[in-house]
Amino acid sequence: MQKIAIFTESSQSFGMGHLMRMRLWREIILSYAQKNNMDLECDLHIYDGQDITKAWFYQDNLKSFDGDLAIIDSYQAPYQAYALALKSFKKVAIIDDINRITFPKECFIINGAPNSMGLYGDHPHVYAGIEYQAIHPVFSPSDKKREKQILLTFGGSDEKNFTQKCFDLLAPIAIKLHYSIHIILGPHYPYDFYMHNFEPITKIHQNCTQDQIASLFQSSLIIITAGGVMLNEALATKANIIGLITADNQSHQVNAYAKENLIIKSNLENLIDDFKTLEHSLTFKKNQKINNLSLKFGEKIEEVLQNLL
Repeated sequence: MQKIAIFTESSQSFGMGHLMRMRLWREIILSYAQKNNMDLECDLHIYDGQDITKAWFYQDNLKSFDGDLAIIDSYQAPYQAYALALKSFKKVAIIDDINRITFPKECFIINGAPNSMGLYGDHPHVYAGIEYQAIHPVFSPSDKKREKQILLTFGGSDEKNFTQKCFDLLAPIAIKLHYSIHIILGPHYPYDFYMHNFEPITKIHQNCTQDQIASLFQSSLIIITAGGVMLNEALATKANIIGLITADNQSHQVNAYAKENLIIKSNLENLIDDFKTLEHSLTFKKNQKINNLSLKFGEKIEEVLQNLL
């Protein structure tokens, strides 16, 4: 039996997207194994950020693990953790975003962001591009008509409260243009959300399932979100998206999508103008401004699994 271990970090203040991503990779691996009659076990190990000494990457903690394959999705682990993983496992794969550190040459690197191959120089084992981006099947295009609604979603905690800031900017415009505003609050949203006098056009969604989030992505005319997993999922539904960078590790992904005209990159200072530009285009062209019909997320993931398993 092959033994696979997945390692990541997640807590109330960070990492919800990484946790969801690694849960999906576990599902994909188990499904692939079943389809190919492979005998394997795949365990997910999460560091929750409460006690650094219990982190899988702390000092020699990785020595308590071994197996055939380690899959690591981390923005905290130092180089030494990857080197130690290579001693404990036959193969090590990294799910990466921005080439935070120089990874050992023996590691396999998977980066699902567009135009990401150039991040790794002459590294010998790189799978880069959206064809290696894992997306849950529920995030697919829908034939139903998109409603005249704005969707705001900024992840599990939204510590900088982009949700409230964007709502305060857009609500006065939305009510004039007869838009409703739907808001997904993450499970660890730490603030009281204020609708002020815009309750009639506002609907809050909390504790959403993946199916419910997908349905909102599929039905909303304009989605305003941060970079990360949610941006990929929204793009997979072929939505019109305004993307804001809310953390440094989102920069490459958001900039790459914006360069390809797949999203509109914005910030709080320019959000009103960017929203008006997109809304005007949608109103008068009667279709999506952003063309992402050619996106084929994850179509080469099986190629990766063939080399790893």
